[in-house]
Amino acid sequence: MLSNKITVKSLSLSSFVRSENIDSIDLVKMDIEGSETEVLCDLDKHNYLKNVERIVLEYHHNMCKQKTDLSMLLSLFEKNDFGYQIDAKCASANYKNKFQDVVLYCYKND
Repeated sequence: MLSNKITVKSLSLSSFVRSENIDSIDLVKMDIEGSETEVLCDLDKHNYLKNVERIVLEYHHNMCKQKTDLSMLLSLFEKNDFGYQIDAKCASANYKNKFQDVVLYCYKND
């Protein structure tokens, strides 16, 4: 177990988009170890998802026995007019509560 802690200043994606006056985003790619829902909900709250064309994210399903919110994420995408493809692999017949990386490929519907 590591005993050294490092404090890192962070900036929300929505505040970055707002501060840079970004009107259009071609691609958002996320691999942020369980914080995807928080970031996407914040973008939705500030109405910035409407400006995003594509999102690729790695979602950690059943990570450290945390409550899964995959259905909420999918609802968020549908609400914001995204279609999506899901890439998920589960190689074990013993799949109950098994940690799983899920990749979501999201795109604006035409």
